[in-house]
Amino acid sequence: MTEQRGNVLVISAGRRVQLVRLFQRALADLRVDGKVMTTDSNPEWSAASRLADASFRAPRVSAPEYEPFLLELVEREGIRLIIPVMDTGLLRLAEMRDRLGGLGCAVVVSDAALVAICRDKRASNEWFRTLGCESPKMLNSDSLTFPCFVKPFDGSMSKGARALLAPDMVSPDLFADPGLLFMEYLAPEQYDEFTIDAYYDRSGVLRCLVPRKRVEVRGGEISKGIALRGKTYDYLFPRLTKVRGARGCLTFQFFASKQEARWVASELNPRFGGGITLSCAAGANYPEWIIREYLLNQAIADFDAWADRTAMVRYDSEVIFTAQDPA
Repeated sequence: MTEQRGNVLVISAGRRVQLVRLFQRALADLRVDGKVMTTDSNPEWSAASRLADASFRAPRVSAPEYEPFLLELVEREGIRLIIPVMDTGLLRLAEMRDRLGGLGCAVVVSDAALVAICRDKRASNEWFRTLGCESPKMLNSDSLTFPCFVKPFDGSMSKGARALLAPDMVSPDLFADPGLLFMEYLAPEQYDEFTIDAYYDRSGVLRCLVPRKRVEVRGGEISKGIALRGKTYDYLFPRLTKVRGARGCLTFQFFASKQEARWVASELNPRFGGGITLSCAAGANYPEWIIREYLLNQAIADFDAWADRTAMVRYDSEVIFTAQDPA
């Protein structure tokens, strides 16, 4: 029997085609009568919005009109679940969670305090240490050693992040920018990079953890990868069980040394990552669990039966449609 439970909204959907499809499939598999909708600043040119059941043009999350826009949309369209996927909108959505909850809509986002830590790489480096995890060594711009690494303290999607292999790669503008952090360089010859997909239930309890080794990355997102158990899983699980304010899918970035027992935490993003399809394919179906928790009010049990060594290679595809001239 199909139950009417309301619609799901993916915020700032962009190219997140597979995430939209995963939620559509979860609704169908669980026999929930709902649609997957999206917002985007330009939905006509968003692949995910083209494949969603409905899409809406949204103002920027930072704009003053965003909050009344979202509240009106939720009430008008019967939206009962919001999934944010862009770093820049997480804090505002976390701050709106109670108001949206008053309309019967749950936002799957971590607490504002945790989101604020994640948005500042300086704060997150210190926060990782409270969990017993090592973070990259910070370097003083006045006494850099090479090679080193530089990135914005509030960046996302690897924008502005790059290796500085020699002094001649450092331009004066780098030293003049107060928003940049300099840190030790973790060379790919010495370290494997992992994205960790962790699922926290509504009470903040860690229910599942899938380490994905990043074999190849393009534009800050995994393009080839493999889900792996082993030492990285064993090291991280006990350290990530208690993350105050965590909710839904969180992605952690870790570097694992190839020569020694060393793991270095580099980032935490409290949202779905671009490679979540790999974890889902391995059996950790986070979108389905979110539907079960937030729409069907079902408890999520611990899960570690995902298939080790499930691998993924991604490729470009296309959505064809008839459009107006964007000019």
